[in-house]
Formats: sequence, structure tokens, C-alpha cells
Amino acid sequence: MRILVCDDQEDGGEATVNQLKSASQGCEVEGLFGDGLRDALTALFSGISEFLRTGQDSSWEPITSFAGYDTAVVDNNLSGLEFAGARLAAETIIGYLRAFTDITYIVSLNKNPNVDFDLRYLFGDYQSQADVALNTDHLNNARLWARTPPTNSFAPWYWPCLPDAAARRRRQIDLVSASCAHSIWTTLDFPEDCQHFMSHRAKARLESGCYDVRDATFRDFFRGTNALLPADTAELGRLAEEELSPVATQAVSRVVAGDLDRWLRRDVLAPQDVLIDIAHLLTRMPFLFEGTHEAPLWNTSLDNDAPPFGMKEDVYAAHVERSLFRADAWQPVPCFWWPILRQDNALSGMFLDSPPWPDVVFCEDTSTFVEIDDEGDGPLEFEAELEGSWPRRFVLGLAGKQYSPRSRFVA
Repeated sequence: MRILVCDDQEDGGEATVNQLKSASQGCEVEGLFGDGLRDALTALFSGISEFLRTGQDSSWEPITSFAGYDTAVVDNNLSGLEFAGARLAAETIIGYLRAFTDITYIVSLNKNPNVDFDLRYLFGDYQSQADVALNTDHLNNARLWARTPPTNSFAPWYWPCLPDAAARRRRQIDLVSASCAHSIWTTLDFPEDCQHFMSHRAKARLESGCYDVRDATFRDFFRGTNALLPADTAELGRLAEEELSPVATQAVSRVVAGDLDRWLRRDVLAPQDVLIDIAHLLTRMPFLFEGTHEAPLWNTSLDNDAPPFGMKEDVYAAHVERSLFRADAWQPVPCFWWPILRQDNALSGMFLDSPPWPDVVFCEDTSTFVEIDDEGDGPLEFEAELEGSWPRRFVLGLAGKQYSPRSRFVA
């Protein structure tokens, strides 16, 4: 994986480059700082303006400074660039980097320097256009470079494994490009009943002006993006829909892939009412687990990337397999359609007939199962700001880490 660090300050940018070289286990890391970054952005936006003015692919020349990178790490505060008299932040350029460069995955750095773990949406920064918002000291964290971090270390469940995420994004872009006029609902194989379990926010973003969320195409979804200025969104959408420009079609596919990934993680998976991942499924249906009651052994289920994913093989085959979310380019861990599982009377019967299970909870900040002791010490319960049936979650609450907003903790 090739990583580009973008920073208005050379000293800070070089420090980030060196940190990433040390942490990323062999990734190629380069930097674009100060005047070099300003000149590259000037060329990028000048080229985009000319392309959108003419609508001709012949007027578009890719900006070589951004070519060939998989991931960009963009410092949030770019005010030192004094770009065309305006003070920049990462949020104003991320959508255009996504649409018009080779970069597939974008990290915003130090947008919320006083927050380590988001207690509101279990997603990170809800409003950021970046794929994930991190702080400089997070970049050394093993969770970002491998799916299996050390036990009980800081490893938020919503964080990506960056090398895997960049590769998945390329698959997502290819899927959108091949299906741009097709229904998202059909392409991702949403079960019929899922619309009744989706939050109002999830449905509002998906429908994009369509009467029925099941009819919304990838092109319709693009019309609802806020990654670009409205006029640019309209013109790109027109050029792509009328098949006048392969450059526009690719830009639309790249924006849709990023937006759809964020929507699935933020509004569909995080509430765990439509899609449910393996960790939260075992919390709700512990009888599925093929193992003993000790909490440490539960964590082995999180390392299984092939069916039956640590579950009892016969039960998985008979009751769980049909609910598997098969569009795996969109999720890094096994996920299942919860409405299908909750309507399975046999599974409900197994739950009622199962023996007592230990009081095990999943800690979102360490990505591990932890057993609550008799004194109630250990994990801290909080209520996330989610539209859904399962807003109550747990964190281990590690010393030295900032959890925000703390008012979300349940007294």
C-alpha cells in the first residue's frame, strides 16, 4: 500500500511520515507539504473547473502529485496554505481527492484531537467526509494495521484495518461502476423486510428522491452526496448519466463507493437492527457459539474469517447461513441480516432452552469480550446516539484515553 501524507506544515508532515513508516509494516509512505501541497491542490481544482466547464475528457489531465497512492492521510488544519485567499481544512478537499485522484481511502488527521473514542455514533466523526478521522497518536495503533490487536489494548471496533480497507474500496468502486443504473437494494441483496427495520435517517439518505428506497440506484444515491459542491455534483451526475464522459462516470463511482460505505457503517451496521456483525450477534445469541463459557475463548470467534465463523456448524448451516451478508466488499467482518434471524422461531426456541451463560459483554473500545464480575467492576455501559433498538453498549474504559461525550455513560 502506498500512503500520501498531506500537511501544510513540513515539520509536522515529516513527523507523520516517519511515524507511519514505523507503524505500517512496510507500506510505502511519502509526503506532500507546504508550497508543494498548495501547488498540487491549485492544479487539481483548476483542472476540475476546466473539465466541468467544457464537459470534455480531453480537457482533463490527472495531477501527478496525487497519482499512484492508495491512501491519503490529510491533516485537518491546512490554514497555513492560504489557498486563493481562503483558509483550508481537510473537509473542503476530501471529496475532490476522492473523485478525481487515484486515492481510494482517506484519513482525516487531528479533526478532534481531544477525542479518542466516539460514544455517540460508534463510527467516529459522524460529519467527516473522510473514511475515518484519527489523531496523530493513533497511527501507531496495531488495530489500524492488523485485524487482531493485543488483548485489552485500545482498538476501537469501528476502526478499519487500513491495508484491507484500501483494497476493499477498489472492489467497491468496481462494483458501483458495473451497477450504476441498478438498484442498491437489489445489488446488495437486501431482504424484503429490512426496510421496516431501517432508521428514518438511513432511509432518508438511501431514497435520494425516490418514492421507494428499494428503487434507489447508485446514480440516485450520488445526487444526495455532500462531498462536492452542489453545482459540481449536478454537472458530474449529468455527464455520467448521459454517458458523455468516462472521467465523470469514474468520479461518480468513486464518490458513491465512499458515501455508500459510510452509510452502511454509520446508519445500517452501527445500530445493529438491520445488519449485525459477528461480535454483536454472539452477544444476543450466545448459544450459537461453539465453545465453552469462558469469555477469553469467545474472542477466538472474532478471528474466524470463514464459515461457520466460530458458531456451531449444524446450527449455522440450518439457521444462520441464509442470513449471511454476501456483499463482503462492504464489510471487513462477517455480518448477517438480523431481520431474518429474529424471525426464525427455531432460534428463539434455542435461546429459551439454552443453559445460563456468563454475563459477557462486548467492549467497543478494545474489540474484545469481557465478563462482568459479581461486583460489577470492569466494563462501562453507555447509550449511543443511534436510531434503533440497541443503543446500549459497553467500553472497557482504558486509562489515558478520552471518551466523548462522557454524558453518554450510564450512571
